[in-house]
Amino acid sequence: MKSILILIAAFILSSIGNNLKAQAQLGGTVKYQRVANFSIKAEGEWAEFKKTLPKSRTTNFILYFNEDASQFVENSKENEAPTDMMKKAMWFAGTWGRPQVKLMKYYHHPATKLQVRQTEFMTRLFREHVDMKKIKWKMGVATKEIMGYICMQAETELDGEKILAWFTTDIPVSTGPERYYGLPGLMLEVNLNQGQTVWLANKIDLTMPNAALLEEPKDGKKVTAAKYQQIQDEKIAEWEQQQKKKESDKAVRMK
Repeated sequence: MKSILILIAAFILSSIGNNLKAQAQLGGTVKYQRVANFSIKAEGEWAEFKKTLPKSRTTNFILYFNEDASQFVENSKENEAPTDMMKKAMWFAGTWGRPQVKLMKYYHHPATKLQVRQTEFMTRLFREHVDMKKIKWKMGVATKEIMGYICMQAETELDGEKILAWFTTDIPVSTGPERYYGLPGLMLEVNLNQGQTVWLANKIDLTMPNAALLEEPKDGKKVTAAKYQQIQDEKIAEWEQQQKKKESDKAVRMK
């Protein structure tokens, strides 16, 4: 009888310990909006028309995270198809018409120093495995509040882009939107090239996400960054040749 009571007590203590451990685990979901500001020069015969076009486009994304990994995905349910005027603005800005790379998922796993970038290009899925190199952040002294969290400032330069990030140590996970990581807290805002593109959190839920949402992407052709760039260059060149042929054939028919 005494042995049974000891086993029961041990089981209860183990259950309490596991519950406390589960409660202590950090995880959640963050919704971000990405505002891409267009650079459209209003000159010549199109000047007045260009002034009527949208000046930016907002798209929605979701970050799922726990203490081990994070996954950044497009929030397709909250993204609407671009209007005709938006398409025209994107065309003048060079982001509509020609083939574009569309981000599908961005996976981070710091323990193995692994990033997986899954994208779609001309209806095909690709996966790039990227080593997570240390980003040299320079801490600032300014603070501001975002979504009720006090955030600190940090700056860096990455692939020629000047990046200003705002992060909160109240959520101590080293991740953020898209490819950004390496600060001692969750990034709630990332500003590229003085407002050219801005990622901003607009909803935070600290409920642990389903484990399936944090699985490494396996779909798509695995490629290196160099090989992927080669594929893009070749396909875009083919597309441009096709466009030139269409314009040439149209000119012939109009004669």
